[in-house]
Amino acid sequence: MAAVSEHLRNLQGLFKEKEHPGKNGRAALADSLHPCYFVHGDEPYLGRLFVDRLKELLFESGSADFNVDRFWMDEAGWADVIDAARTAPTFFSPWRLVTAEFLMRSEDRFKDREEDKLSDAEAVILEKFLSVPHSLPGTILVVFYPSRFRHYKSSPVFKAFSAHFLSAKKASRDSDEEKEPENKTVRQVAEVEISSLKFAVLQSWLVRELEKRKLALTPEARARLVEVTGNDLRKLTSEMDKLQAYAADTGRSRAAVDAEDVDRVCAWTREVEPWGLTDALSIADWPDCARVLDRLFREGEAELKIFNDIAVFFRDIRQAKAWLEEGALDRKAIFAKLRPKIKEKHGILYARKFREFFLSVDRLSRSRLRRLFLELSRLDGLFKEGVDVQREMIETFVCDYCRGVREGTVRRMTRR
Repeated sequence: MAAVSEHLRNLQGLFKEKEHPGKNGRAALADSLHPCYFVHGDEPYLGRLFVDRLKELLFESGSADFNVDRFWMDEAGWADVIDAARTAPTFFSPWRLVTAEFLMRSEDRFKDREEDKLSDAEAVILEKFLSVPHSLPGTILVVFYPSRFRHYKSSPVFKAFSAHFLSAKKASRDSDEEKEPENKTVRQVAEVEISSLKFAVLQSWLVRELEKRKLALTPEARARLVEVTGNDLRKLTSEMDKLQAYAADTGRSRAAVDAEDVDRVCAWTREVEPWGLTDALSIADWPDCARVLDRLFREGEAELKIFNDIAVFFRDIRQAKAWLEEGALDRKAIFAKLRPKIKEKHGILYARKFREFFLSVDRLSRSRLRRLFLELSRLDGLFKEGVDVQREMIETFVCDYCRGVREGTVRRMTRR
């Protein structure tokens, strides 16, 4: 097994080869990659970074994703995934990338999820696919299995792929590979571990990221930032976005941000960001929504306040859709009206928030949005009647919204 850092270093080296290709550039690239990667562990940010870097390496910047197929395994079957993996690349590129992504899991109480099981038919399909040697250039299958629960290595999915894991030596390409005897199992799956960063490594990673952003933090500010976010790289990246915007707003781009600045901008997010729920709703990410809701409830936030925040989010989406349909305002003007505190000069933060906001605007049809508001109105009536399962109703509504965005449906909850 090789850590994701090792694979990222390998991809970085291939980027240099891509920029200055030799006569055998394609052959060198094909020889350095594997037809299948099984990415697993407890730091999903690093896993997504690996997939993003792989896409950048295989395809030209700005090109359409004709050769990229992405499957979410809570709604797709392995037959669909393998069918896509067996499809030859188009004439636009000699490469094809297929990703099979599992939602983040953090508790053993979710151990009976359907997507973690394999039917007899699916087990046969997977074994047939993995038992046939695949050459490159061609299709690369990446299974993204981020997990924070115990005993996940005993799951049927993990067992199916682990039977075909390359040895650590072969996965890193450090020595010449010997051909497997014909009666041996074909081993062509590179196992990639995405573990949370320990303190010393986390500090080094943070220093490098700050240098890339040209954002200066005092040592005390860096320590305070890690104290606020923990070792969650996604949250740490989000907080750096805010600090970068703060430095631009206050003219601190040349002066180091200190610990007091971190407290002013980020410390109130120690447990949960007030806009964290809006962020998660924007991309219809149920695991993130569940995490934020859980923390809000544990911190004693009133159920009605949370419900109202959710309603405000959908009112903004409805207003944005109306302006777009009427042609009254363009997207930048709409975003400026509905998210006035996020300015273009905030750079990365602005680009990310802009993209996420319009994901929801574009994905929700007018009829689906109408059904959501009908459900919100019904829940509002139940709240006023004093129904004592308010948390459950909120969580069920948000979960159904996230799933409905992808399935094209919004379910109506039964009255308690």
